[in-house]
Amino acid sequence: MLFYSQASRFLSYFNVGIDWDQLIYMDRVTDILGLIYWGYVIIMLQFNDKVKQEFCAPPQETATEQKI
Repeated sequence: MLFYSQASRFLSYFNVGIDWDQLIYMDRVTDILGLIYWGYVIIMLQFNDKVKQEFCAPPQETATEQKI
């Protein structure tokens, strides 16, 4: 609802003391910052070899590959 183009006019009926335009602006800014942050985290986890080594367990040998 906050992305609705007339949201500030609609929400002004609920509380007179809140600056809905500022609230909607801050919501959009924090959403964009969240996308940037989580995009960076995902890229680091998927494409950085050092991070992969820290978080991924080494491959285990299967029963047929084990030497007796």
